[in-house]
Amino acid sequence: KDTVATFKLFIRYCLARKWVIDPSILNWKFNKNFFQDENTKAKWQPKYKDVLKIVDAELDPLNQVLFYTAAETGCRLNELLGLTHSDIDLKSRPALIYTNHSLDKWDNLRENFLKTATSKRRIEISKGLAIMLKNWMECHVPKKNGKYKMLFGITKASAKMRIIRAAKRCGISWQNGMSPFRKFSYSYLRDTQQFTDKQLMLRFGWSNMDTPNKWYYKDIDKNQPERIAAIEGMLLN
Repeated sequence: KDTVATFKLFIRYCLARKWVIDPSILNWKFNKNFFQDENTKAKWQPKYKDVLKIVDAELDPLNQVLFYTAAETGCRLNELLGLTHSDIDLKSRPALIYTNHSLDKWDNLRENFLKTATSKRRIEISKGLAIMLKNWMECHVPKKNGKYKMLFGITKASAKMRIIRAAKRCGISWQNGMSPFRKFSYSYLRDTQQFTDKQLMLRFGWSNMDTPNKWYYKDIDKNQPERIAAIEGMLLN
């Protein structure tokens, strides 16, 4: 971003001196991953034990449900905060979460609007999360948005502050708001090797595995005991 900004300053410098240059360059927008291969800075990702520690230690009911749902489903933040009571099906076996709505950049509900067509999906959830959601929906007073009862009723900025503060209470230096949960969910499920590629694509709303395999998968150190045991036994007879 800094490089592009500096380059555009140079273009304006040229235009101010009436040098021959195409002014449309100023309106050019690079794809968000255009310079990704040039970025050698390591991407931060919480470890498996860090996520477990935060979820288990949290006492605030809203935070508990928010973090647990984010970690288990891997939903985009605007999809997560766009969930309503009617998107939760606790009668199915297993229980299901349907992604139907999202929030815009001003935190307004976009009814039946998602990033892509494949983003509209149903996600199987654990019994633990189903019980947590049931208790939450029965005890909290939902914020209403038209005909919908919002599951969380908070802004994206609020969600970011909640995870940062929760992590700080656990002695974890958290980065990038709620987005690490999306990578955590995919990384965990890929490591378990219990899902086919097709099932992973259906769960996360992807049309292929190229992007997630290149950008989303991170080593969350889930197999630390087994890894250490293998190292210890490497040269033993």
